[in-house]
Amino acid sequence: MRDTRGPRHFLPLAGQMYELGPMKLAFKPGETEVDGAYSMVESIEPPGASVALHRHPSWQETFVVLEGHFDFEVAGARHALGPEEILVVPQGAAHGFTCTSPDAGRLLTISTPSRIFEAFVAEVSAANRDASIDVHAVFASHGFELLPPQPEQAPSARLFRAMEGKTYQLGRMTLAFKRTDGEDEGSYSIFESIEPPGAGAGRHRHPPFQETFLVLEGRFDFEAAGERRSMGPGEMLVIPRGAPHGFTCTSEEAGRLLTISTPARVFEAGVAELCASKVDSGTPQGGPAMDLRAIAARHGLEFL
Repeated sequence: MRDTRGPRHFLPLAGQMYELGPMKLAFKPGETEVDGAYSMVESIEPPGASVALHRHPSWQETFVVLEGHFDFEVAGARHALGPEEILVVPQGAAHGFTCTSPDAGRLLTISTPSRIFEAFVAEVSAANRDASIDVHAVFASHGFELLPPQPEQAPSARLFRAMEGKTYQLGRMTLAFKRTDGEDEGSYSIFESIEPPGAGAGRHRHPPFQETFLVLEGRFDFEAAGERRSMGPGEMLVIPRGAPHGFTCTSEEAGRLLTISTPARVFEAGVAELCASKVDSGTPQGGPAMDLRAIAARHGLEFL
């Protein structure tokens, strides 16, 4: 059943909290808010903290570095990531990571299908507090396997630096899509966008796909389902599918958003057609061009 409440605004490290050793994890939206497609968890990793090499065929993960630096190993290949860089780990691939910053690092992890990783974390957390629970049995029950060091093997991860990916120019906005539906079995897409001061998206809705926004840089004013939110770096807004919403960059300098949309590629298909048509995309103040409305309607997007 779809979530019919208003948008949910998460400050950094807000959400359902768990502790696993030195790490703190905050899970963000509930399953119904993203139709079971994915879950998001923010974690604080102290300097030197690490997750040993492991694999879990039951769920797939994408990591976004919010603060600090991390060394990842995926399928025998090593990747050094800094703030706002993204690593897509294929489902079932062996992987692990270490926080290499002098200060604590912060990660956003997107996992699909929804809630599987959280169920695992909840049980491991409980086992760590209760000596009568065999934590290794918990690992096994969730298909989580700890591994010895391994030679490089396919498939490996995909690393995206800031604003890397399939890029589109939509009016004043620049959008960089990170992944294809084949990589995540159609569950979700991830893209970054750069919004100049005063730019944004006019009030609209799109029942065919759902969006979650994370502010990476700058400040934004959002209107969603009749509620107004002013958001800065590290804050997140989960928009229920079909809810009217829009936003404007209110910074003196350009702002940058990370958007997660589900199902995968639905929004990108609309963006690709709009860009190919070269219609005037309009502004939040002046409204979109009529040609843009017609193209958007073919993709289930309605301006209000």
